[in-house]
Amino acid sequence: MIIIYNSIMYVCLCSAVTTDQIIKCVRSGCKDLDAVTKQLGVGLNCGSCIYMIADLIVKFESHNHIQTLDPDRHELKDV
Repeated sequence: MIIIYNSIMYVCLCSAVTTDQIIKCVRSGCKDLDAVTKQLGVGLNCGSCIYMIADLIVKFESHNHIQTLDPDRHELKDV
């Protein structure tokens, strides 16, 4: 799965949650799928977004140790 960091797209259509909201949630301390689900209400209806959200969390966390996320452009930048 390809995660697009430089554009905002809807990940959970049922709850109208975007990549931007998920990234902000992870940056604020929600480090796993359960925490993001509780905070944003994603994945509670049809559940088709669960795998993409989990992948986004993992990709963000793995890149977060090496690179930082530009909050204005949602792009990973070298530290």
